[in-house]
Amino acid sequence: MPAEQPSLPSVTVAGVSAIILSLLLAFGALITGLVIFIMPQLPNASTMPPIPDVARIIMVVVALFFFALAVFGVFVGVAVIRRRNWARIMMMVWGGIMTPICLLLVVSMLLVFNMKPDDLPPGAGVSNPAALTGFMKFSAAVFYGIPAALGIWWLVLFTRKRVAAAFTHPTQAAVPVMDASGFPQAPAAIPASTSSQTTRPACPLPLTILGSFFIFCSAFSLVALAMPNPYAMPAFWFGHTFSSGASRLLLALMVIALGASSVAMLKLKSWGLHTLLVLQALYLVNGTVMALSPGYISQMLDTMDKASRQYSTLPGGNPFLTEHFVRTFLGIGLLVSLFFAALLVFYRSRFLEQAAAKAQAS
Repeated sequence: MPAEQPSLPSVTVAGVSAIILSLLLAFGALITGLVIFIMPQLPNASTMPPIPDVARIIMVVVALFFFALAVFGVFVGVAVIRRRNWARIMMMVWGGIMTPICLLLVVSMLLVFNMKPDDLPPGAGVSNPAALTGFMKFSAAVFYGIPAALGIWWLVLFTRKRVAAAFTHPTQAAVPVMDASGFPQAPAAIPASTSSQTTRPACPLPLTILGSFFIFCSAFSLVALAMPNPYAMPAFWFGHTFSSGASRLLLALMVIALGASSVAMLKLKSWGLHTLLVLQALYLVNGTVMALSPGYISQMLDTMDKASRQYSTLPGGNPFLTEHFVRTFLGIGLLVSLFFAALLVFYRSRFLEQAAAKAQAS
């Protein structure tokens, strides 16, 4: 007869919220993929060319990817309700990735849409810019704010000692302490076989979340790079502009390095963390050079405007492709890289302790 589990209604509600959020994501991804696949002329007007077949395939693949991710989220939610510890860990990783992304999107949208009517380019075709930007701000705050709030709640809930104990040792009255990875250690009353499993060295939880996020971004970027891209986007590295082919090669090398070093960090390899620090330093230096380069903003605007005018439903192009838009996202990108670097530096000593313990144990 299975042991009786302690009553934790908040855990059940968290699992249900994960299931609902996953179902909404699956529905949205499925509808988006079907619309793009069945109606190739959308969303272009009759006077504009249809979306290129390659672009349609990319969008369908992205929609299918998020649909599969949402299906996995449903299984995670069910496993949380059934008190599976792997699902608790996935919820923390999910919340740790979703929260900063959604908060960043809220801030980005508020900054991008915080423009005056004079900031819009000529011929944008927007009769009431104030009403449009106000609606977009409110929509972004609600659409991304709700998942951000859920992610924060999941992080707080599933790192609580009582909740962690309910997943790891539901029959034990003692509450375990948290180890360096953010996971519960076994109390003395637990058998040695169980204790040896729960106290083994592990990557600190914030670095686990960050590494998982980097691996996700790397996998997604490699899939995108493997597909033909109708939009030739140059790369800017340390004041030099590279063509589409060279930019794809450089980006592929950076993405592979990011993914490989993230996997190594999760396996408690010190070179993985140090490689990630070097990559973040490169991003910061490159971003600073781009921000100070007088030609970067104009080249980026020209490239994005060409693609927008060719495939946008707005006859005047995208009204939000302004210098304010590019500078805002460039500044946000620098702040994100700085945050990642600070996180890696802050947890470096704990990580090295766990890496040394693993090396000593082996």
